[in-house]
Formats: sequence, C-alpha cells, structure tokens
Amino acid sequence: MLQNISTSTGLINNECRKLFVDAQKNLWIVFNNGLAKVEINSPLKKWDKYNKIEGSVEKVVKYKGKTYIATSKGLMVYNPAGRIFEQVLQISERCIDLKVINDILFIATENGLYSFNEKAVKPIYTEGAVYALTYNKRNPEFLYCGTDNSIIQIKSSDQSISDEIKSPVNSPILHLAFLSENKIIASTRSEGLFVCDLLKKETFIVPKSPIYKTTTDNFLFDYNKRIYLGTDNGLYIINNKLEFLPLDEINKLINGKYCVTNAAFFGNELFMSLSATKGQHVGREENVCYNLNREKGPEQIYPHLKKSGEMGTREFYLDSNKVFIANDDGVFILDKSIKDKQEKLRPYLSRVIYNSDTILCNQINDFESAPFEFGKNEFIFEFGSNDFSDESKLLFEFYLEGYEGAFNEWTENYRASYNNIKLREGEYTFHLKAKNIYGQISDELLYRFKILPPWYRTKAAYFLFFLIGIGLIALIIKLNAKRLVEQNKRLEKIIIDRTQTITHQKSEIEHKNKEITDSINYAQKIQLALMAGLKLLDKSLKNSSWKNTVPPKDYFLLYNPKDIVSGDFYWATELELNGQRQFLMVAGDCTGHGVPGAFMSLLCIGFLNEITKEKQISDPGKVFDELRLRIISTLNPEGSDTERKDGMDAVLISINSTTNQLNYSAANNSFYIIRNNEIIVLKADKMPVGKYSEDTFKSFTSQTFNLIQGDVIYVFTDGYADQFGGPKGKKFKYKQLEELLMEIHKMEASMQKQILFQRFNDWKGNQEQVDDVLVIGMKF
Repeated sequence: MLQNISTSTGLINNECRKLFVDAQKNLWIVFNNGLAKVEINSPLKKWDKYNKIEGSVEKVVKYKGKTYIATSKGLMVYNPAGRIFEQVLQISERCIDLKVINDILFIATENGLYSFNEKAVKPIYTEGAVYALTYNKRNPEFLYCGTDNSIIQIKSSDQSISDEIKSPVNSPILHLAFLSENKIIASTRSEGLFVCDLLKKETFIVPKSPIYKTTTDNFLFDYNKRIYLGTDNGLYIINNKLEFLPLDEINKLINGKYCVTNAAFFGNELFMSLSATKGQHVGREENVCYNLNREKGPEQIYPHLKKSGEMGTREFYLDSNKVFIANDDGVFILDKSIKDKQEKLRPYLSRVIYNSDTILCNQINDFESAPFEFGKNEFIFEFGSNDFSDESKLLFEFYLEGYEGAFNEWTENYRASYNNIKLREGEYTFHLKAKNIYGQISDELLYRFKILPPWYRTKAAYFLFFLIGIGLIALIIKLNAKRLVEQNKRLEKIIIDRTQTITHQKSEIEHKNKEITDSINYAQKIQLALMAGLKLLDKSLKNSSWKNTVPPKDYFLLYNPKDIVSGDFYWATELELNGQRQFLMVAGDCTGHGVPGAFMSLLCIGFLNEITKEKQISDPGKVFDELRLRIISTLNPEGSDTERKDGMDAVLISINSTTNQLNYSAANNSFYIIRNNEIIVLKADKMPVGKYSEDTFKSFTSQTFNLIQGDVIYVFTDGYADQFGGPKGKKFKYKQLEELLMEIHKMEASMQKQILFQRFNDWKGNQEQVDDVLVIGMKF
C-alpha cells in the first residue's frame, strides 16, 4: 500500500463518490456532503493533529532510527505502523530542545534537562528551565545548556554537572554556538549577545550594534565552523573578532523587508524562516530556500516551502533527503527528491455581469464582445485561476483600460466592480493577471468591449446640430447688426456731447494747472532769493581775501530739489563780533519736501536772520537752541489742539577768520572733513531742531575743530545717501558716499560737483527721486 487516505488523515468521511486528478496531480474526492483536495504528488507532506501530535512542535531529531519531536505537551515518538505520534510518558512538560551525543538523547524542558536511552529517562538538572543545548562536534565530551541565568556544563559520559558559569545579563539564554575551541557565544531573549570563555570561566557582553536589536530574540546557529546570526536586517556571519559580516547576496533579496527568525544550512542550500516587517503583510511568515552554488547568484528553490511558514517555524532538520520543519501546527516534511510539476498558470473570467445580467461565463481566452448600448453601463468581472496549490493565497491584479491607466495592486479579491461610474462611449479592455503562492505570474487575459455613444453624440446628430447652429448664428448676426446700427447712432450722439464736456474741462484744468505752476515757480524765486547768494559764497569761500593762514580756496554747491521748491536749503551770513570776522553757514533739511518743505525752509531762514543779525548770536549750539524755541512757539502755540513735530535736521558751521577755528553744531545730521586722505566724521546731536518725543529738551552742543591747509569740508542732507537705484534697486547709503568723496576730494570743486551729480543720476536711473538733494563742499 503506497498511501492510506481516510478520516484518520483528515477526510471528512470515508464514503467517496467520485475521484478526479487535475493537471497539477492533485486528487479531488467528491462526497455526499462536500469536496476534498489531496495533494498526492506534492513534495511537501505534513504531520499534525491527525497524526496525534499534541501542542506546538519545537524540535525534530532522529534517534536510533526513530523520529522524536519536542512539543509544548512533552516528548513524542513517531509510530510508522499507525502513522501517529505517541507520548514518551516519562516527559510530559514542555520540551524546548533535543540533542543526540554519544548515542544518548538529551532533552531540554521547561523544568530542566533529561537524558534518554530509549529505555529510561534520567533527570540531570531540575532547578529551572533549559532553553538551548550545544556541544563541540570535534570533542563531544561536554554538553552545554543555556538556562535563565547561566551556562551549565554537563559531562556527557555520566550525565553529571561539572561546572556552571553565570550569565552577565538577566535574560533567558535561547541559543548557544561555539565561537572557537574554548569560547561559546550566546543569544538572549532581550539583552543581546554575550561570550563565555570556558578556560577562564569569564563572560563579557558583545557591544551593541545597529545590526541587531538587543530587545528582540536574535536567532543564532553554527554551520561549517561559522557562526550565523539572524536579525531584523538580514543574515550575518560573526567572526572571531566579533565583527558582523553580511551575507550580501541573501540580504539584497530580503531587502530590509523581512526579519530572519530561523535558518539552517544543508550543504549549499540555505533554508530560512522570514517574518515580514514592511509592506501590507507585516507579521506574515514564510519559509524559503536558496541554492547558493550558483555563478549568477542565489536561486530560490523548493517553492512549496511557502506553504509551511505561516505558523511560526521553530527548526529546520535534515534527515537523508528530507527536511523536517517544526512549527506551531505540526511538522512539515519536504522530500527534496520529488520534483514539483506545475502547469502554466492561467487566469479565467468566471462571469461578466452587465447591468445585473450575466453576459459571459468561464472564458479562458482573450475575448471581444458585441458593442453595448449607452446607458447605465455597470460592469462586474468575476475571475479565478487554474492553480489549486493554495487557493487562499491566489492574488490577482487588473485594470480597465479606457477608464484606468495601470494595474491596481495585487489583491486576494476575485471580483472587480465598476458600478455607479457611467462609462462613456468608446473602446475598453479589461486586463487580468494571476499570481500563485510560488510567485508565478500568468500572462494577461484580455476582455475587449465597446460602448456605443448616445444618439445625441452620433455623427448624424452632430450634423443636425451643425445645421441648426448655422441657422441660429445667421439669425443672431442679422438681429445683432440691426441692434448695432441703432446703438452706434446713440453712441455717436453721446460721444459728441461727452467730447464737448471733456474739451471744456481740459481747458479749465490746463488753466488752473498753469496758475498753480506759475505760483510755485514764483515761490521758487522767492526761496532762492532768501537763500545764501552766490556773491556771498564766492566772497567767503572762493579765493577768500581773509587775512589768515588757511583761507578757503574753492567750494561747490550741489542743490537738486525733488520738486520745484525744496525742503532742503542753504543759508549763510558774515558777522563782525568783538573785532573778529566770522562766516556762518547752514545746510538744512526741513520736514517734508515740495511746497510744505519750502514753507518750513522760509520760516527757518527768517528765524536764522533774526537770531544772528538782530540778536548777534554766533555760537552754533545757541543758534539752534533759539531756533528750536521759535519753531515750537510758532508751529505749536500754547493751547493748540494739535501737536506737530515739524522742524529740521541741519548742520551749522562757523569759520573764524582770526583763529582758523571751525565751530559747529549738528542736529541729527553729521558731516565730514577729509584731512591727509582720511575722512573724519563730525558727529551730530541725536535730536532735530524742533519738537520731538522727549519731555525736556537738551541744549545743542557747540564743538570746535582747528582747520589746516588742505582740509576739505562736506556738509549735506540725507537725500543723496537715501536715493534708491543701482542694479538691485537699493539705497546709495553713506558708506558709498564716503568712498566717492574720498575718490574726488582732491579735484577742482566744479569737477567734484559734476561727478557727484552724474553719479547720482547714474545710480537713480529710471527710479523716481525720493528726496531733495543738497551737498556743499569747501576746500581750504
């Protein structure tokens, strides 16, 4: 008898009505009350509850020709006569690990360690759980056991405890392997790795690494004198220097998406249990095998393994040509000698439903249907595949060309609905592909159909709409032409009336504008007349007849108002006080520009004449103090309802012809003296000549500066430095003004004026002038 298939192996009953073998050599059995599939030709078999296995399986081992398994219910042995497992009655607690050394079976359990010689069970260690067993294959004299907090050394000949080495961490030891002849490496449940030196009886912790996590159960095993570590990042080799060397070809295939929870080498074949850590199937486990003896890289083999990985693989164990896979649901046996015969994967359309009517059934080839009338147009596609390896793991991808642009993601759903979308007229193709548990992908199945347009989008309807449109356009043109003629007559009359009104208004505006402009031009003449005259400036600042050591040699005056009249002004006078001749000059910037600024400048000029000529005050600071009082009393009289802060920023210089001293006072406006190619900045008081925010006013300071031959004085307002322009539309700024004055200060005064004016216009370019400009230069 080759195989007995009955209720004892999982059939629902033994009353078979019909048998059928499909293309994949699966046996289908028909019963009165159901249908069963038996994979009689599969290389993968399974022992489970039908074979009397109780509990989850941790380990598998062959001992004296018999198959033993360690389960959560105890130690069990396989009885081939009944194809069932029987309990080894002496051990009924949870068994965790099995090892055969010197013809003795050692059993690690949750209560301790036992030895078994097929006749009796002998307890060796009973003080706690034993999780891992290992021994030196070249010298199997001792067995080493991993417990909750130590490594125990057992003498294999008499099964006696010969030594115990405490663990450096407080965590169960799950895996043990020989790192070298006298060193064991151990992995723990939550504290990472440590090494035990058997000669020195010492332990040390392996330093933490980003490769493996100390908070998870890292799988550790040895093969062919190498130590392997399964991690969340793939599979690594640990060398004697405790370096982690990646198996690059394998880890590239894993690609950071899987954690290696178990692995084993059998020759050139690497078996691995993987748990998904990324993607839509996080936590799903599967078993794979790669043949590493390939020039082109690892090749995945034994695709049936994918069926064995869902229940948490505990061990891969090789016996002869069979690989035993222990997991929570039993034991899978992969017979490597049986070659899997897979038929070419093909999808099929089981039904196409159009507006609740089935129009196609069981179509396995490409198909093109008759056209459909335009209407509700709701389609449902139901499909399947010819693969019965594991129907629950079949995946499909599809899309409706003409409505979608690309395939949807793989899905376990076998139904595609296109409801409530009202497909427009046109040609459509439904694309369908299938993928089975082995990763085999089918060719596309195509279902083509066409939806006709509604009557109002047919060619005949468009031609009719065209004729109607032509007629409507002709009628509209005729009616619109008549309306336009009448409207043009009305517009002509309106234009004539409006033109007369605009002409009259233009004439009045031009007349008023001329009057205003004439008034401002006359105001300009008045303002210029009140400013310092050129005769006075020439007399005092150009080849002066003063009988002193440093008479002024030359000067220039750059005065460029923003509008016709200006808020910037210059004023000068000569005084004879105490037998000493003094020349006073002011460069001022009044609040505002244009007409308001001009009013302020005229007011300030008048006050300056009164203060200096009538009151004979020449000290610059006192002049500004007196000027400030007059401005405030005039513009902000006591009892006024409004408080104005009009005034000016200004520089007042006084040149004494006898002492060659420059006395000055500056209000919010510094000025420069260039001496010996160095620029000297004469600082200003931080307040204007006028009303400002402080409750009490400080007096303006008067300061003295001794002049020498070659000095050049520059006084100016802020209009030049504040002008916007240049390639980036920014301010000229004082730093650039200083550099320009240093560049030209040795030139003739007229040339300096010309360069300053030209540089200002070049900088301004097409920008609007932002303020009045005043610059005065004096050479000594």
